[in-house]
Amino acid sequence: MNRLIKRLMLYLLLLVSFCVVANDAYIEKNELIQSLESRNIDIIVQALNDIKSMRYSGDILPLIKDLWEGKEEKWPDVPFDVVEKPIIKIELADILLQARSNGLIEINVDQYQNYLRNILSSKDLKVVANAVLILSGIEDKDDIPLILNVAKKNNQVTFRAAILALSTMCIPEADIALRKYESSLSDLDLKKYVNDTRIKMGEFKKNTNMCDW
Repeated sequence: MNRLIKRLMLYLLLLVSFCVVANDAYIEKNELIQSLESRNIDIIVQALNDIKSMRYSGDILPLIKDLWEGKEEKWPDVPFDVVEKPIIKIELADILLQARSNGLIEINVDQYQNYLRNILSSKDLKVVANAVLILSGIEDKDDIPLILNVAKKNNQVTFRAAILALSTMCIPEADIALRKYESSLSDLDLKKYVNDTRIKMGEFKKNTNMCDW
């Protein structure tokens, strides 16, 4: 399944303010640069989300990659201090990882994965919630305990994001870890959320053959 569709479904299920909805917007390079020059985080994030929803984003990917790699000499008008903010950086990572999954670009996943892992310690709940969802798409069993640690931080936003992230992973180790965590919970509301999410996503994955792609 196209990784964009998967992410959109995840965000709809999460039902939080950072939900991304697909549209017919098309973002040109100069439009993205203008959004960055505005230094307005909401405007920039919206532009990056529009890129994710574009039917074809190949033309803008070289710029996205340059932004991620911090190539200031190629884009002197871009405020790279804004680009380096985690809320922006993880969106760049998401676009590039999505493009890789769709066969549009070749990248070394390790650097993105390491960045996402490190960002899980951020105090910005939106950043952490987005990071676990993006990280789960890499499908690495070594990320499972890291995502579980986020679930255990006693915060509703990051808890729900982490449980959803684990529930959508296709590797069997994620389901095993989630069941074990569910059985360890004494709070009945938390236990119910884990169980409901795991079952719903299990049915979704089965009905859409999501894990066969």
